[in-house]
Amino acid sequence: MNKVESVGKKGVSVVSGVIGSNKRWIELFLVGVITLEYIPHDVLGFKLKRMLSPINDLLRSLFRNQFFHIALFVVMIWSCCVKKDLILFILLSIFMMTYRIHHEIDEHRR
Repeated sequence: MNKVESVGKKGVSVVSGVIGSNKRWIELFLVGVITLEYIPHDVLGFKLKRMLSPINDLLRSLFRNQFFHIALFVVMIWSCCVKKDLILFILLSIFMMTYRIHHEIDEHRR
């Protein structure tokens, strides 16, 4: 039984280390992607949204990957329950609502 507890503690420690050391990069990525999603369609006559659509399409295909969704969910739970970091939790919540990842994965499997 002690071995199982030890493996669990090591696993949480590894996850905490990886997420904690990359927290700032995760936040910058989320802010950038959320901003890219809400960029205006037409800015001073330029079809900005259309010009950036190849990047958006690439990101959307990444976000529909079930492993990416699981990783985001783990980071979300970690930020809420382990680290109690509401800023990262709220960013992840906004990101997931923006892209409706949880719903898109179910639609993609059908």
